[in-house]
Amino acid sequence: MPDSVVLLPSSVLVALADHCAAAGEPGIAALREAGRGLGLSIFDSLVADQHIDRLEPREFWAEVGKKLDELGFGPARYEQVDEGLAAVCLVEFPEAGGEEIGTRRSSGCHLGTGLLGGLLSRAADESIAVLEIECRADGAQGCWFILGSQDRLEAIHEKLIAGEPIENVLKDR
Repeated sequence: MPDSVVLLPSSVLVALADHCAAAGEPGIAALREAGRGLGLSIFDSLVADQHIDRLEPREFWAEVGKKLDELGFGPARYEQVDEGLAAVCLVEFPEAGGEEIGTRRSSGCHLGTGLLGGLLSRAADESIAVLEIECRADGAQGCWFILGSQDRLEAIHEKLIAGEPIENVLKDR
């Protein structure tokens, strides 16, 4: 029997995300795991509706974007960065906060990271890691995530922590 869908006001999602993030790594891990389950469920519902697992990446992300928007998460935008790296923007992802940017006490969309990871774990034949590189909570135009191998994303993350601008990091291939 499929899971039922529960409506959750975005302000409640923001509060939940902030409380979990304030709990540190266990809270963040819980958000990511919940997001992973959500991503698995979304993929399964898309497969039931059509053959999403056989679409080219742009078509796949267009369908995912429609489904996310239908569920109240806002649209998704996909860009291929290079052969082994892609980027997805969750344009209006509610975890980032309300209309007034900066409504969150902490930034980062851990539920969104988990959601994309769960979705991709079902869609891909290989392991794909997800790293958020920009968040609407911090004033970005959307929540941007990069998708690629664990090793590649760890190297990118290290460079970002060292203070390199994302534009330079993505050019260093």
